[in-house]
Amino acid sequence: MSALTRVFSITTAAGGLASVVITILVTDGLEIVDVSSTQSLFIGNRSESIWQLFSLGIASIMTIVVEVKVKEGVVEDQKVIMKQDYNMQGLFVADSVAEVIIDEVWSEWIVTKEPTCETPGEKIRNSNKGNSETVELPALNHKWSNWNVISERTIENPGIEERICSNDDKHKETRQIKLPGDADDNNKVDVQDLLAIIEFIISGTEPASLYNADENDDNYVNIFDLMSICENLIKSQTSDDMIISYVC
Repeated sequence: MSALTRVFSITTAAGGLASVVITILVTDGLEIVDVSSTQSLFIGNRSESIWQLFSLGIASIMTIVVEVKVKEGVVEDQKVIMKQDYNMQGLFVADSVAEVIIDEVWSEWIVTKEPTCETPGEKIRNSNKGNSETVELPALNHKWSNWNVISERTIENPGIEERICSNDDKHKETRQIKLPGDADDNNKVDVQDLLAIIEFIISGTEPASLYNADENDDNYVNIFDLMSICENLIKSQTSDDMIISYVC
């Protein structure tokens, strides 16, 4: 639905000027409904409309008949075809419409491209003036589940764990289940791994993920993780028992 604002210049017999502003609504490109008159008037689905209203600055009631041709919500042609003063001598002269403003009315947004986890989407809307507007919909980004073990770790082989995106279950990530503290990725934890972890804790020069040593899953590698790894190693009774016990 679009709104039309009409501004009429009215000349009185005494030479005075007044401005009559008429606002109407256009529905379905045809029906014209009065929203500013002082009375409720039946207009109907036609190209002719009648308003009975008080003219601003003139103590009189007048009737103005305006012929309006509307096509697809746009006024193609209009003209004043009749005017009449009931209360004053002389004749009102109604000029042609000085200004017509058609408000731009936008449709609802239509999604033309759904966003995914990795790519943005798109939505579009159109107006009664033939304009269109396109807005990018941000990518959803992955919403990962917790890691789930799908293959248990053995002495010979590292295990496998997996996580799945809740936005799209076709998006999956897998990773090996490494021994906590296996800094050199040789599938065992020995004194060399412990020394590397100690160096990291002291200097903070390497990312914690390199050492796979975040034993308590708090996103930090610190002395508490190291103590836990040492405890596990001592219990395992490896050939490096004496050295490991000394380091720990």
